[in-house]
Amino acid sequence: MVAACPNVLLLRTLSKGYSLAGLRLADGLGAAELVAPMLSKTKDSYNVDAIAQAVGIAALEDANGLKKRPQHGGRAGAANSSDAMGIRIRSCLAKLPR
Repeated sequence: MVAACPNVLLLRTLSKGYSLAGLRLADGLGAAELVAPMLSKTKDSYNVDAIAQAVGIAALEDANGLKKRPQHGGRAGAANSSDAMGIRIRSCLAKLPR
């Protein structure tokens, strides 16, 4: 998608999927012409130290570890998992953020 659309920037947080919520790490893909100005003109309020960078790199390189993490199927998946443990979840019609 990035190759076909040079004005698109894809970003992904490592918070939930990689269990790194406290580190506030993310990665992204985009055309060099789009990303380069952001790197020189933007400074985030959360600096990332060398240890956090090493943890993030290790998480991204651990494809097998990502596959082993439980995949939740939203409310239905949580209800099914809870049923399997003998915990009853009451049904709800509320629209929750995904």
